[in-house]
Order: sequence, then C-alpha cells, then structure tokens
Amino acid sequence: MPLNKKAGASAAYWIPLLGLYSGARCSELCQLRTDDIKKESGVWMMQIQDGDPTQRIKTNAARRSIPLHAELLRLGFIQYSESITQGSLWPNLPKREGKAGGYFSQYFGELRAELGIPPSMSFHSFRHSARTNLVCAGVAESVADRILGHISTGGVGAKIYTHLSNQKLQEAINYLPIATDEIKQYQP
Repeated sequence: MPLNKKAGASAAYWIPLLGLYSGARCSELCQLRTDDIKKESGVWMMQIQDGDPTQRIKTNAARRSIPLHAELLRLGFIQYSESITQGSLWPNLPKREGKAGGYFSQYFGELRAELGIPPSMSFHSFRHSARTNLVCAGVAESVADRILGHISTGGVGAKIYTHLSNQKLQEAINYLPIATDEIKQYQP
C-alpha cells in the first residue's frame, strides 16, 4: 500500500481499476460513497451522482449507474465496499478544497511520472480507452454514451425513449478487456 497520504490507502488500488473498467472520471470515482455500490435487478452497479453535498457531477448526463465489470467482482471489490463503514468509500482519501479527487489526481500524476509513463497518459486516458474498446467491440454508441455519461448524440426518441437494462449495460461493460495481468497485483 502506498505510503503517500494523497494516495488514500486502499483508494490507490481500487480507483485506477474502477477507471480502467468503467471509463468513469477520476473525480466521480473519488467521491463514491458506500451506498453508491448496490445490486440493482441482479447486477452490481456503481452510482455516479450528486446526492450528497460532497458529490458533484460534470453534467446531467454524468448522473448514471455503471455496472461493475466482472474483473472487479473477481478481484473482490464488493467485499472491499462492504467492509467500509457508512460514508465515503475511501475513508483515508484526503480532500483538497472540499473536492475528493484533487489530491488523488496529483498522486496519480506523480506515480505516472515515477513509473516513466508519458504525461499524455493521464487518468483521463482510462476514459478514452474505455470508449475506444467499447466501440471496437461493436457496442452501440448510445450504450457507450450511457456508460461514460456522455450526452446521447441520437434524436429525441433515442434520448427519451431508449431504456437500457442493467443486464445490457453489464454485457457491454464486460467487453472492456481484462488487463489486470499487466498490473502489479497487491491487495491493500
């Protein structure tokens, strides 16, 4: 577990994996609360919302539920989330100016540089990779938009009347390739 306090202890393990397997923004992941992880219609979901004064979202489209990738379930993310007392999912993650992601983003940038990863590969690169991998897997653009919290580019009918089941979203998210064999495995 990283000693750097900006890493937020267990957050340093789980937040990058959540980014890799969801395409969610760093700030969205850093503000997750224990009650944002729940089973809906038989599918484990992560809710991105602004239902608490400590949570902010970028746009209305960013308010969404994202299925948890099968690899996150295999690695024990549900067990981790259930082990945390009510409140922030990352109790050791410090806030900067009231924002949960400020210090973590700085930590991640320092880690990236320390590992020799070019500056062009930021945390936001997980988001770009998720979009690319979903499109390359043949996932419909409207489904990818829903997962990533983008405003749908379709017409009014697609925006208002298209309702995607959690199972359909989970099927799509599981198209993201499993890459944890390349990631140093350690459990916090």
